[in-house]
Amino acid sequence: MAKINTKLRIAILGPGAIGGFLAALFWKDGHNVICIGNKDSVTKIQNHGIEFESQLYGNFIAKPNSVEVLNLSVDVLFISIKAPFMSDALKRINADFIKSGTVIPLLNGVGHGENIRDSLGPRVATGTIGSIEVVRNKNRDVCHLSSIKPHIEIASNDDISKNELKIISKAIESVGISIDVLESESEVIWNKLIRLNAIASLTTAYQTNIGKIRSNFKLNSLLNLIVKESALVAEYEGVSVDCDKVINQINRLSPLLETSMQRDVELGRKSELEYITGGVLRLAKSYKISVPTHEYIYRIIRERIISQTLKIS
Repeated sequence: MAKINTKLRIAILGPGAIGGFLAALFWKDGHNVICIGNKDSVTKIQNHGIEFESQLYGNFIAKPNSVEVLNLSVDVLFISIKAPFMSDALKRINADFIKSGTVIPLLNGVGHGENIRDSLGPRVATGTIGSIEVVRNKNRDVCHLSSIKPHIEIASNDDISKNELKIISKAIESVGISIDVLESESEVIWNKLIRLNAIASLTTAYQTNIGKIRSNFKLNSLLNLIVKESALVAEYEGVSVDCDKVINQINRLSPLLETSMQRDVELGRKSELEYITGGVLRLAKSYKISVPTHEYIYRIIRERIISQTLKIS
């Protein structure tokens, strides 16, 4: 691992919206950035760079390195691929090149850590990124739409030292992203999942924005029940959750907010359903916890997916 005041060699597996956002900011700050993706994304970055637009960080074209397979050692590997595509994406990484580095998956939901460690080794610090809305427009440019700094949380269950996490935190802070190092990976996962699960599940099931969910008595009641059920599961995972605080956070979100899971289901694409709604549901069953609202919402989403698949075919 590099010393605190040096620039890091940072790899980004999956230079999509979030990955492209991180790659652009780290590149702008002078870090050695390597994007790892499929042939089309690699070619675009090699030929045109990453065209980045943000009211908060400015507009510029980042020109990181871009490869289909990681071919040199790195200090940090961020995994920003969506969960359904992770297994194939991990084949692009030779574990020998991250033996002394740190792997930070920024995936939504549960059920990722074991697979990543099996593929890449134990040097993993689980992460999440929140307070961010970033999309890729029709030209595949990275457009950061949020007006506040994104926030990253990371933790490692003894695989990565506190000193190494401190080095990474300084690098993240240097690009204008706030960060907290928490005590456990479970805490990192559930801090985001409680909120995300409620938002993504309801917006996907009813294909509407969070404002309409909140303003509808029935849907808002389901939202509250999802939060309470998730909190019960989190308790079994060793994480205590203040449900009122989570609801207050959701109530402060823009009423126009939609979710990527909602868009993926609407467009008939692979979604994170089995890692978010379905992930919480599976854990609840393993702990023998009754979560009827999750079961109800999960069925609605599954029916939408089946209907959309038949429509497309």
